[in-house]
Amino acid sequence: MNQNFRQSRCAPHRPYRTITARVTRRARAAAAAGLLAITMMLAGVGIGPAGAAPTPPGTLYITEFGDITEFGAGTVVSLPVSGGTPTTLTTGLNGPSGIAAAGDTLYVTEFDTGTVVSLPVSGGTPTTLTTGLNGPTGIAVAADTLYVTEIDTNTVVSLPVSGGTPTTLTTGLNGRPTGIAVSGDTLYITEYFGGAVVSLPVSGGTPTTLTTGLNKPEGIAAAGDTLYVTEFDTGTVVSLPVFGGAPTTLATGLNAPTGIAVAGDALYVTESGTGSVVSLPVSGGTPTTVTTGLDRPFGVAVQPGSPACSGSVCLPSFGSSGS
Repeated sequence: MNQNFRQSRCAPHRPYRTITARVTRRARAAAAAGLLAITMMLAGVGIGPAGAAPTPPGTLYITEFGDITEFGAGTVVSLPVSGGTPTTLTTGLNGPSGIAAAGDTLYVTEFDTGTVVSLPVSGGTPTTLTTGLNGPTGIAVAADTLYVTEIDTNTVVSLPVSGGTPTTLTTGLNGRPTGIAVSGDTLYITEYFGGAVVSLPVSGGTPTTLTTGLNKPEGIAAAGDTLYVTEFDTGTVVSLPVFGGAPTTLATGLNAPTGIAVAGDALYVTESGTGSVVSLPVSGGTPTTVTTGLDRPFGVAVQPGSPACSGSVCLPSFGSSGS
């Protein structure tokens, strides 16, 4: 492997009217409280006892490629998106690169051994899902399918999340397909040496070029109608529409940005050159350091903090009838 590359009314009588009025007032008060709570949540205002800390919004999972001269030096770690000390989930991997998370499982590519493995989000011994790939790097997951880029053969393949024989989706990509993201029925792929981002149906077919002229685009993430991409050589993060177009610069001055993930209004980026993970708004801005001291961090995945909630806004239960 190229070393730089690695690098959300009227009542019948008064007593009845009085009771009805009381019940109505109570119902209105409850409704008002519920409406206020919803409004506060939509406005981003925390609800809870005085002094209570907000619920952590999620967890980051990161691959550490490790020493490129040492076999089995790779690890997977986790930490809160708010930052802190990483927790080691597994060790002894061989060039762990891409990482994807779904439910209680992580999926990781091992570049050096051409392998895809899975492990619990809580950590543990990896399970081999497939072998024999040629430089597997990026990985994405949707429903019961994994999607993997093979940079040595300029290929994208798919396989079941439970493991099995890979199916080729496309070949002949231009210059090392690296990062991969999936949204709906479309895959989005970075071409590292080709300086491009392309799209492809999840069922396979001919890639469509979305943008060109990037400087070693590596990681890619998708949210709504926007793609987010890291440019390794220029230390830049850019965005572009999912249907293609000119990139918009979101941040510069990063040191070898590699992996990227998106959750809510934040992007999370690994800087392999400094052993750091940083965050920044999806609209762009100055990066904030989340953690440092990692050993060549490569891929990053993020899981929301409320697994029972699907969608962009989670509304709480305000109780049930009879309470």
